[in-house]
Amino acid sequence: PGDILYVPPGFAHDGVAVGDDCMTYSIGFRAPSRGDLVSAFADHVLDTLNEDDRYTDGVLRADAHPGEISADALERLHDMVTEPLKDRASFAAWFAAYVTAPKDDRIDWAPDLAITAGDLQGDNRAPIAFVRNPASRFAFIREDDTALTLFVDGQSYPCRGPMADVCERVCAETRFALEPEQLANPDVAALIVDLVNRGCIALDDPD
Repeated sequence: PGDILYVPPGFAHDGVAVGDDCMTYSIGFRAPSRGDLVSAFADHVLDTLNEDDRYTDGVLRADAHPGEISADALERLHDMVTEPLKDRASFAAWFAAYVTAPKDDRIDWAPDLAITAGDLQGDNRAPIAFVRNPASRFAFIREDDTALTLFVDGQSYPCRGPMADVCERVCAETRFALEPEQLANPDVAALIVDLVNRGCIALDDPD
């Protein structure tokens, strides 16, 4: 037995299971339209273009008809416009940033006082627990067997080696704990410090 609750689009919700014999699932995703994607990616590409990169005519024929737009000119123009859109790596990085960009700034977890790596390291020998901000969005793109790029709320973090393992956990678990040995890695510590200070994650206080 169970209940199904429909929450209309535009209403925030956060279900929590209570007890060992209860499970709560929240399912919903508003897929971007083709128009949304094309428009947003085109805007991104425009920001990367050099304004001095302009169209130039090829070799002009003396017998060309006045006013005719030749097939050669059209091909050159088509290539000029579409070539910047064919960079798959650029598209992947843009899409990951686009899809994780904050949609709602009402849940602000940024601490009043910024933390430092020393706050996470120090003399502590016990694991430190963290919890993800439910309004934050996490994703990653795998670059190779040992490296990936983490995207959190529209910002990217190149991760390699032990740092990549931590990034996968951050994406997979809403609550996670890191061992002192992991936080001793300066790259891992810098990542966690930045995510905490941005309000993407927080120290998980059991109280």
